[in-house]
Order: sequence, then structure tokens, then C-alpha cells
Amino acid sequence: MAEFRTLPQHNAEGTTKRVYEEILKVKHLHKLPHFFQTLANSTSVLQGTWSVYRDVSTRGLISEVLKEMIFVAISAATECAYCEAAHLAFCRILKVDAETCENLVHNIDALKPPRTRDIVRFAVKAGTEPKSLVKADYDILRGNGLTDEEIIEIVAMSAFARYAITVAEALKLDVDRWD
Repeated sequence: MAEFRTLPQHNAEGTTKRVYEEILKVKHLHKLPHFFQTLANSTSVLQGTWSVYRDVSTRGLISEVLKEMIFVAISAATECAYCEAAHLAFCRILKVDAETCENLVHNIDALKPPRTRDIVRFAVKAGTEPKSLVKADYDILRGNGLTDEEIIEIVAMSAFARYAITVAEALKLDVDRWD
């Protein structure tokens, strides 16, 4: 059961309304996730969180699809039911196939192609045990042709996933119904 009230879209005004509209447009959504409706209790947190998520997940050299896949895998690894469900829904919106979605949750080693598997493995390690990353982990990504800019984007997406997982878990968010 949620610990905090949500601010439904139809009650939003001003900055909150503008941020809500941008979230729906940029993430190709028909309804607003509980995550953002709960963050609206603090306009500054809503706006700041959205700005970082928008910039990290939708901009740069690494595709939005791969970044959402990273988010799912980290959510599954940390057992965040809210984030796993939400980002699986985003993956489906972005046309990620069912087998890949299943593998993101249950068997990263089965991901294809190998480049994607290696990126997701690295991201999960960065998002769950960042101190354990060693030169060999970066070398695997560079061996797949990734640039430093792309690696930094992957690390940033991993870090944002952990931020959002912390928020979702601490605020006791109810899992959105995406049907």
C-alpha cells in the first residue's frame, strides 16, 4: 500500500502540469506512472528527477531501448517490483520482444546479440556493485566498440536506475496497471 498520495494528471497545474505533459509525450505514454504522480508532492523533485531521467534515458549515443533494457535488468537484480514492471512496460512500448524482456528479468546470459548481453551485464554490475568494476569489465565494452562517451552513458543510466529504485522502494509505490 502506497505511503503517499498521488497527484492525478487532471489536478495538476503550472510546472507540474507542464512536466506531466512532457513525460507523456517523451515516453510515449497514455497515462502517467505512479512514480511521477507521487513525486509531484515536491515540484522541485518531480522536475529534477524528470530532467535527469529524460536526458539520461532518451538522449545520447546509446539507444533509449537499450537504456530501458538496462533499467529492467537492474530492477530485476535488486528485486524492485515497481521499477521492473514500469520499465518492462516501457520496453514493450519501444517494441522489445517478449523473449528479450523475459531474459532481462531471468537470464541475462541468454540476451542477444552478445554486445547487448555484455552491455546489460556491465550495467547491472555498475548499478548493483559499482566498486567491483575492474579494467576487464571496461575492456569488454571497448572490445564491443563502445566509446568512453557510451560507457559513461551506461554508467549514468545504471546510477539513475538505482536512484529511481531507491525512491520507488522508500515511497512504497503501488505497481502501475498498464493494461
